[in-house]
Amino acid sequence: MSYYDFYDYKYVTVAEKQAMAKKSIQRAAKKGIKYHPIIVAGTGTKRDTSSSWWGKAWNDNMEQYSDYENRLPRGKSYIRNGMVIDLQIHKGKVTGKVQGTSTKPYSVTITIDPLSKERQKKIQERCEFGISSVESLVDGQFPKELQDLFTAKDGLFPSPKEIHFSCSCPDGAHLCKHVAAIMYGIGVRLDEKPLLFFELRGIDPNSLVEKVITNRLESMLKNVDRPSDRILDVDINEMFGI
Repeated sequence: MSYYDFYDYKYVTVAEKQAMAKKSIQRAAKKGIKYHPIIVAGTGTKRDTSSSWWGKAWNDNMEQYSDYENRLPRGKSYIRNGMVIDLQIHKGKVTGKVQGTSTKPYSVTITIDPLSKERQKKIQERCEFGISSVESLVDGQFPKELQDLFTAKDGLFPSPKEIHFSCSCPDGAHLCKHVAAIMYGIGVRLDEKPLLFFELRGIDPNSLVEKVITNRLESMLKNVDRPSDRILDVDINEMFGI
């Protein structure tokens, strides 16, 4: 345990942090700044922080990396206790505010490397087999037949080497508990708005559907002059006795 962790645990209770979190939100509102806090539904210390496939899959992907395992439990505790007072997802970036021991909340930024053109092409090709599946994604649903597109190696979920963190807290750890709290907060936000995942990865799901449909039509048009095996080679007059 670092000195910072000891100080945080020894002198500031959860109730005190929650009171400071409330005041931080109020101060921001007076300045015309609207925070978007993370609220975890349910009660109990063993509950999951996310409820949908999207949020749980995000958390599962994050928790499988050993580089993160030491700090994730503290982050989960922070998010359960309402310490993530702001979290916003942008293209390739997540910004957030986490209440800690200081009166002023800590600022967290998480950036994710953009998908390479090669990976984007593979994703598009993978989606071409089922337009209805891609449409389901646009509707905020998750078609099970596309699960490996997200969770497989080189899928849409980012690997540790593609994720970069920064936090204004004095903790020198690569992944502090405030960053961990924001990471879990992303899962909660995906419960609420699944399509934010595509925003984070720099993919326009509507554009993806258009490309899939366009490519399918182009393929069909290429074969329009090709004779079909199903064409009957018979005299129509003879068939109907004319």
